[in-house]
Amino acid sequence: MSLLSDCKKDIDTPISQITIYKPIANTSFEVFDTLDILLMVESSQSEVGLRVSLLNQDYTPVSNSNTFVMSNFKTGVEASLNFIFDNYYLESDYYYLYIKVSDASGDVKAYRSIFIEGIPREFKGLFVVSKIHANLTRLEKLDTEFTTQGILDLFGNHAGSAVNLRHKLVSVAGKNSGNLLSLDSDSLELQWEVPIIPNPVQPYFTFLKQTEKYLFTGFYNGDVHGYDPSGSVVFSNQANGQTFPSMICLAGNFLVVASTSRSNLQEHWLETYFISSGASNSKIKLQIKPVELKALDDGSVLVFGNDENGNLATRLFNPKTGLVYMPYQPFALPEKLLVCAAEINESLTLLGLESGIYLYNYQSDLSLVTNVISPQILRWEDLSKTIWSVDGEEIMVFSSNGENLLQQTYDFPIYNLLLDYNK
Repeated sequence: MSLLSDCKKDIDTPISQITIYKPIANTSFEVFDTLDILLMVESSQSEVGLRVSLLNQDYTPVSNSNTFVMSNFKTGVEASLNFIFDNYYLESDYYYLYIKVSDASGDVKAYRSIFIEGIPREFKGLFVVSKIHANLTRLEKLDTEFTTQGILDLFGNHAGSAVNLRHKLVSVAGKNSGNLLSLDSDSLELQWEVPIIPNPVQPYFTFLKQTEKYLFTGFYNGDVHGYDPSGSVVFSNQANGQTFPSMICLAGNFLVVASTSRSNLQEHWLETYFISSGASNSKIKLQIKPVELKALDDGSVLVFGNDENGNLATRLFNPKTGLVYMPYQPFALPEKLLVCAAEINESLTLLGLESGIYLYNYQSDLSLVTNVISPQILRWEDLSKTIWSVDGEEIMVFSSNGENLLQQTYDFPIYNLLLDYNK
């Protein structure tokens, strides 16, 4: 146990002391366990303020975890408290039980290291978003055996779809027709929606992208909105209406938006906005048509796209300065069209080209995984280390070395494939 004191209010008042008897340091627990805390606070006051919470290894409070607060905690006696690890999403790791006492001497803090065994992550199946006809979209939930768990036919076409695993939501938005709908991922019941203004010529919604916290959607007028899980708008940019957004990624304090000119569909831009305010930071013309944006740990963004000849090209973008560079690449890129991509980790990205699936290793190498399929959609299933791909109505699954593990023909052309997990 470590003991710290700060914010001392009265130099004549003795500093309180915290003694933790239970739990013993590095004791192991599981998610949803009830922790019995035994402690004693010694103070010149008969009652003090007490706060108990859970911190991660960075001493940051664990979101959604229970916090115990008491304003009249008795001092000078051993006390037993119950603390529940009620965060389903806790990962297996060491955490700190954090105890803070507030009295006339200021704040005194104590920490006790414990280990929490998280609930294992499991692959549950997938959501298939498909085209029944021009103005009817099907959302089907399948388990790992491709057995239907739920099905919903939605009016409208398709601008984008996304899944929020933490809050168990699946969202679908139409392009020219069809509202933005956010549905319970188990029951497929509507939770909230954003109405569309239908237009047979121009799109209304332009994309959907789920980040860790928010669901982002683009509008043809240039706006990008971010929604929290309840459907409240928590982000809105200050667009000028000259471009419409096609995709986004978060990079540090910035939202990076790839956009297309409304007056010239061959003209593409990278725009950045401050996440905190939505204010514009930079805008630069891009010499390639972007297909995928990948945020790197150093704050830069790797752009995968196609050059004017329709061949795979890459660029490196600095969101802070708004400058675009050629990335260091000690290998040649195939002279083939890039259709889709899927991130594996910081270094590795799957690229779906018209000639097959490639593994792009940033600043290292590029290798062919398989030429069996020219995918329109790629997904990386990280638990089984498999590649899920779609071409039209065909779903194919490959091992990481390109072995064909499964092939399934779907009933309709597939707009999107979303992988579903328990957490």
